[in-house]
Parts: sequence; structure tokens; C-alpha cells
Amino acid sequence: MSVLQFITTLVASLAWPAVAVGALIAFRTPVRRLIEERTLQRLKAGPVEIEWEKLDKVEQQAVSMKEVKSANKSEVSTLGDPYLQKVLTLASGAPTAAIMQMSKEVESALFKLLRAHDIELKHGWMSEAIDTAKEQGLLSGTEATMLHHLRQIRKQVIRAPREVTPARAAQYVLVGKDALDRLDSALRTSP
Repeated sequence: MSVLQFITTLVASLAWPAVAVGALIAFRTPVRRLIEERTLQRLKAGPVEIEWEKLDKVEQQAVSMKEVKSANKSEVSTLGDPYLQKVLTLASGAPTAAIMQMSKEVESALFKLLRAHDIELKHGWMSEAIDTAKEQGLLSGTEATMLHHLRQIRKQVIRAPREVTPARAAQYVLVGKDALDRLDSALRTSP
């Protein structure tokens, strides 16, 4: 390979990345806004592909971020539930851990409800458990939707743990606690 062929090959290989970087620099403000507002869900440039998922409706149903941020230790202590206090405290220091802990509790409560009704699952997946509980009349459509949203947020956290803020984790914990209460209520009314 001659020097001229080498340079031609090198320029051809670096052309699209250089154009992509140049475009990102030139349009950095609009691109940043698209990413921050989560209106851009997918970006593909050559062999590189980036995908963002929108936050689920659960976050809209949960307590507003303003209320969560204003919850100081005295407000948390008035919630009355020691377990909830513990997980909310965890959310302020280790948001990913708080989400994983609440997810584990919700999953455990759902499987306990299914076992109480002698319902066995083919695969043991959370999505299968939610759908089966709904089909068996153990969960309402709203409750099943809430559990599916919680499951999706948990998956997002696994993929991008650094994007989890304490406020977002606190929202998840509060919605998860509501789901736990509903599952416990369904378990108590079980035959």
C-alpha cells in the first residue's frame, strides 16, 4: 500500500466521525436540549447508535419532585412507617440501591400473593407474574399497569444507574410502597 492510498483510506475512514463531531459541536445547544427534555429517543450515526427511553407515566403519578426535595428528615419521620423511612433515607444517599430494594420487596410481595393462591408460573418472570395476577383477578388493570411501569423503571436503572437522582428514587420508593400496600391488602383478603 502506497502512502497516498494509506492517506486516502485514512481520510475515508475518519470522514463521517469528523462530520458527526463537527455537527455535535455546531448544534450542541439544541442537541443538549433534546437530550435533557428526552424528546430525542434514538440517535444513529454510522455504526454508533444511542437510545434513550422516556420516563414512564409512574413518575407523573408519583409525588412531584418539588415535594420530594422538600421532604426533610422531620417530614420523613412523620410518615410513620419505619421501613418507608429507611428506604427514603437510602434514596437520598444511594438512589440506585433504594430502587433495587423497593423493587425486590414489590416482587417478593407479588410472588407471595400468587403462592397464596397456588398459582405457578411457567418462567417465573416479573412480567409473567403481573399478567397472571391480573388474569386471575388478583390485580386490577390499574395495579397491573403500575407494576409494569415500576418494572420498566427498574430496567432503566439497571441500564443507566448514574442517571438516577435521589428525587427520582424517592418517587419510585413512594409508588413502590403504594404497590406494596395494595399487594398486602390483596393478600389479606385472599381466602
